[in-house]
Amino acid sequence: MKTVFTFSFNRGNPLIWKYIDAPIMINALDAPTSFKEREEITELWVDSGGYQVLTRNKRLNPAEIAKRQKALVSDYAIMPDNPSNPEESIRWYIKYLNCEERPEKTLPVIHTSWREKHVKKLITIIKKYGLDSFVALGSAANLMTYPFKPRNILVFLRSYNLVSKFFDRFHALGMGGYSLLPILVYLNFYSFDTASWIHDAKFGLLRVGCKAVSLRTRKRDDRNAKMQDEEITAQLNISEITLEIMKRNTFDGFYLRAIYNAKNLINYVNMLIKLDKNELLNKIRYSFIRDRLKSIHSENS
Repeated sequence: MKTVFTFSFNRGNPLIWKYIDAPIMINALDAPTSFKEREEITELWVDSGGYQVLTRNKRLNPAEIAKRQKALVSDYAIMPDNPSNPEESIRWYIKYLNCEERPEKTLPVIHTSWREKHVKKLITIIKKYGLDSFVALGSAANLMTYPFKPRNILVFLRSYNLVSKFFDRFHALGMGGYSLLPILVYLNFYSFDTASWIHDAKFGLLRVGCKAVSLRTRKRDDRNAKMQDEEITAQLNISEITLEIMKRNTFDGFYLRAIYNAKNLINYVNMLIKLDKNELLNKIRYSFIRDRLKSIHSENS
């Protein structure tokens, strides 16, 4: 399973492609028109920015987005969509695909609000335009907000079970939570994208395996894991000086936390993909999720 790292411009984030060779996702509306670092990135994914357009109450132009994505020389481009309106998404997809200037490899997005009739319409469009049987599953990240309700994962699994009848490859859009990764690997997802490596770093968190370790001053209301310095340096193979810098509420501290979080994520995913189905189920905390996954696996076998 591919780990795609979401990167935002003009926010002081590390240029992560200089430290790891992994796919990068940028936003078509966020990226500069002249992206001089493009040649340094092995594989570039470009999101449409459609969500940002809708939340700012602006009019979305599929042709303009397609043109920007093509100009950025994307390897994969996410089509513009409306998470709450499947019919409008389908209309935008048709306008997008009719553009003369658009990327070759494009992914439509199916959200948890879609029903079978919408998926069947999309299949017709996919076949008409000769696209790969590759789709992104969206809205799932919104189901995992705090306070987390584990049964929300069943909504995502219901959506996956529907879409898996029609498509061959799947990308999880904005789903990089560590608790979800065993589920994605179990379901044979091709890829997922995440900004968790940045978000954790901004909140003073360092990832060690699947643990979010707080490097800030110990507080009673801090729900994150605690580890001794010796444990952290041993598991990450870093020096005490490096760890001390990571603890600082400075740019250097944030920068180091983000880079190591990204490296940790790759290592964790690489560990998961080596596990068999039963070992992956053991990584999932809730029995009702394990039972549903086994049921989906049985239905699709």
